[in-house]
Amino acid sequence: MAVAASLKERAAALPDASGVYLFRTASERVLYVGKATSLRKRVAQYLGGHDSRPMVPELIATATSVDYVLAQGDVECLSLEISLIKHHRPPFNARMSDDKHYPYIKLSNDPIPRISKVRRIHADGARYFGPFPNEADPNRLIKATRRIFGIRDCRTLLPMACLAYHIGLCCAPCLDPTGYGAKVKEADLFLSGRHSDLTGQLRAQMVDASDSQRYEEAARLRDQLRAVGKAASRQRVIGSALDDIDVLTVVRDARTTLVVLLPFRGGRLVGRTHYVLEAAAGEEDGALLQAFIQQYYSDSPIPQELVVAALPPDHQLLSRWLGHRRAAMGGSGASVPITLPRRGRKREQVALAEENASALLQSEARAAARGKGSGVSELGRVLQLAQPPLIIEGFDVSHTQGVEVVASMVRFADGRPDKGGYRKFTITTVEGQDDVASMREVVHRRYHRLQQEGALMPDLVLIDGGPTQLGAAIAALSELGLTLQVAALAKRQEEVYLPSRLRPVLLPRDSPALHLLQRVRDEAHRFAIGFHRTRRAKRALGSALDSIPGVGDSKRRALLQHFGSVEAIRKASLEELQLVDGVGPALAARINASLR
Repeated sequence: MAVAASLKERAAALPDASGVYLFRTASERVLYVGKATSLRKRVAQYLGGHDSRPMVPELIATATSVDYVLAQGDVECLSLEISLIKHHRPPFNARMSDDKHYPYIKLSNDPIPRISKVRRIHADGARYFGPFPNEADPNRLIKATRRIFGIRDCRTLLPMACLAYHIGLCCAPCLDPTGYGAKVKEADLFLSGRHSDLTGQLRAQMVDASDSQRYEEAARLRDQLRAVGKAASRQRVIGSALDDIDVLTVVRDARTTLVVLLPFRGGRLVGRTHYVLEAAAGEEDGALLQAFIQQYYSDSPIPQELVVAALPPDHQLLSRWLGHRRAAMGGSGASVPITLPRRGRKREQVALAEENASALLQSEARAAARGKGSGVSELGRVLQLAQPPLIIEGFDVSHTQGVEVVASMVRFADGRPDKGGYRKFTITTVEGQDDVASMREVVHRRYHRLQQEGALMPDLVLIDGGPTQLGAAIAALSELGLTLQVAALAKRQEEVYLPSRLRPVLLPRDSPALHLLQRVRDEAHRFAIGFHRTRRAKRALGSALDSIPGVGDSKRRALLQHFGSVEAIRKASLEELQLVDGVGPALAARINASLR
């Protein structure tokens, strides 16, 4: 095993202390990040051939130096290792390849808490529930939580009962917060999946209200019980009522490695998520689960216990680290057990996760086969690419006569839309109608960002347009020092323009390769148009206030702060409008007439 002289020299100078080591290339790119109680002894194992993992020979042959960061204690070393892996995305570390962020439901820590859907969690004292791989699930649960418990979702407190109150989606805690804290606790139990605890409380309250002849309250509690029971009936029960665990398993074939996560709350299976891991060949299942746990739970809610299909090598250290993470998020600081069950109820939960994982892997394989059969392989041939373009990113620009110029980027994986990878852009450096300059800006922004993150680049970049738009994209990539495969698809004759050819390529109308390019182009166009219409509608609403005589900047701000939106101002009565400072009867009538 050849070892660079510079690597040997740097390794010999490492301290005999705990910390994190980073193998680097000559260009300073980080190849691998690891932790050790003795940096010198651990790196010597790599150079001496005492680490038997299959990826080690290639790592040592590629690396030219090793760097280090000292840290105190094994938990601090682990935390530092995780942050460096997420920042550098080194190719020899197993890591989550998904750049999507599944949504969570958040119950805020405000004096009058509100419910909302978010993409990130923070150590802010709020309660987070999720993640939800299906975008419709958090929306449905939020609506159910508002309808059953009256939890507010507005960003600002209002001095009056709003529309949500009148249609039964809020209990108006802005006006009277009495009893709201109890409703928030009930909503917490509902969102946590602890339906049996919740129904017990509601049933006791209903009986008490009925015995006290408070029949309206008893009827309301009865309706709540029915709604909670309907939601609970959709979820499968496995295990005891005390289970609050995540079950993890890993499955893989020659091309894909998946980690499947089943969250159980109160003994109920409340969802299923899966993530793709970029893994080095020969990694054990336990090591892959360790890499996943480190990265996933660095910014996700942590349950009472993890149940795994293979035990991570450093499971005891991980248990302590998870406890530290949960304490930082306002929970208990006790270690989180990581269990490998052999029999019993938890083994059944692992078997269910393995069953899901196998089905998902088969589905991924079938989808990949469909993708290849629907144009991916042919597209690689006709464009003379080094390999089939498994990842395609398509761009389009949209505007109305140079107003509200926006752009979109859509991502296709194996011939299918990967909507978690879609991105929207507001053009910031181009004045007026200049599609070519706008395309150059958005391509530069996209791949400069991927460059900074060390993320994987696509196999093909598709531009909506002709040779001028193609040239703009190539110029943007050249500024970044990138040589990606780029093509442009023009609408008029469906010509395919390539940097290496003087004349466009005309594919047969029934060509699967052309159909794939058209799907990417049309999806980028649809996504850009939708974003542009949203921006244009907001602009039209905002300008509606500007055109009203007597409404300047200060009154416009006061009105928006009071009502929250132009739509709410439009629906307000004359009396409600006059509650805003500086708005008298005459101005209220003018605002009302102008907006209606």
